[in-house]
Amino acid sequence: MNAFQRMLRGWEVVHPYNAAQVLELRCPVGVDAASAAWSATMEDMNLGRVEAKVISYRHFGLNGEMSRFPVRLLPPGTCLETYLGDELNRPFSDPGEPPFRPFILPDASSGTFHFGVVYQHWVADSVAVRHMLRRWLERMFRPPAAWKPLRMRHANIGYLGLLELSPGPMEPVQTMLSMIRRHMRYRKARKCKTLGKDDYPVRVIMQDAPGLIGGLTRAAKRLGVKVHDLFLTAATRVCDERIPTQHRKSRTDLAIGSIIDLRPLARGALDDRFGLFLGFAEVISRPDEIKRRHKLLASIARQNHLHRQRGIWPSSVGYLLLAMATRPLVKPSKLYSFFRKETPMIAGVSNVNLSSTWVAEFGDLIAKYRRISPTGPLAPVVFAVTSLGDDLQLSITYRDALLTREQAAELGAAFVTELRSLIAE
Repeated sequence: MNAFQRMLRGWEVVHPYNAAQVLELRCPVGVDAASAAWSATMEDMNLGRVEAKVISYRHFGLNGEMSRFPVRLLPPGTCLETYLGDELNRPFSDPGEPPFRPFILPDASSGTFHFGVVYQHWVADSVAVRHMLRRWLERMFRPPAAWKPLRMRHANIGYLGLLELSPGPMEPVQTMLSMIRRHMRYRKARKCKTLGKDDYPVRVIMQDAPGLIGGLTRAAKRLGVKVHDLFLTAATRVCDERIPTQHRKSRTDLAIGSIIDLRPLARGALDDRFGLFLGFAEVISRPDEIKRRHKLLASIARQNHLHRQRGIWPSSVGYLLLAMATRPLVKPSKLYSFFRKETPMIAGVSNVNLSSTWVAEFGDLIAKYRRISPTGPLAPVVFAVTSLGDDLQLSITYRDALLTREQAAELGAAFVTELRSLIAE
């Protein structure tokens, strides 16, 4: 297990750390055919139940036992948001169960079918799960001759190995200085109110923003920033007055995190590794910056540029390792409060563009692709932004002790409005 996985395993003692990905398909899906294809996909990828030890784990094939864990057919009319919220809160408590729960939900109003999988996030990141869904789609809708090679190996590299392969400047002095700077900036960031175990349950809302990506791409090019900088700017502005925080004179800034895929940052190819390779970075904004949209965007773009230049994104691994070193001193029940103090991010943004991936090749089948990210101990609200063609699919996972559903929906609507304002200016 790498540092991120070990941290998430510790969090699961307190609350499930589940994620989900959902395909909205334009063609009907039968539960028997879907179950057969899913079982074959698991066998193709040598996946099954997981046996976890302290710092290592391994997969075991189910050897004909997949019939115990078929694809679940949900009754028509089931609210997808409610179901996903329930599943994110439901632990994988059966040691014989694979860490993946596939399901089908027919949508009578649109004539489409949702095929999704809820999974234990510490076992697999979004890239790994997309490999599973690609093979499932191939088995369901493509002849064997059209299947792409599937050479997924299980991860045998931890973050220390990944650090050695990182192209960023990872000199010990630079890494230590970057962590000290992060710590000092975090000391000025606002903290969310905590309610103990009442903080843990989460809910999900989903919104669509068709035709938005092209405008965001052109705006980013015009302004000399990255599209992700626009997402962070919008998230910072909408969270500023909508997420309740503690009022302290010494803590006036706002921290927003980014989930970072570490696979492209390694010199060795990790695309064919099944596992989880994630880190995080943050941007921290002052009140005067938040009030002025373009000043905020410039600050966020500058911080992210420094992250890339200094190799601080990979150094987030070092930050995690430091947290892991102190974790034995913290009870699992106090883990959330610990991270709320040491990394007080008010929200996180997970941004994935699928337009240049295999997903676009299934445009005849896939109408929408949704990703649902967990909150975990680091951020109480997560914006999962998925781009496919010119359309944006937004999922927001939030702690229902922090926001009502109506407030979360308004947060999502304000996020899209803010993005449109960035395009217009």
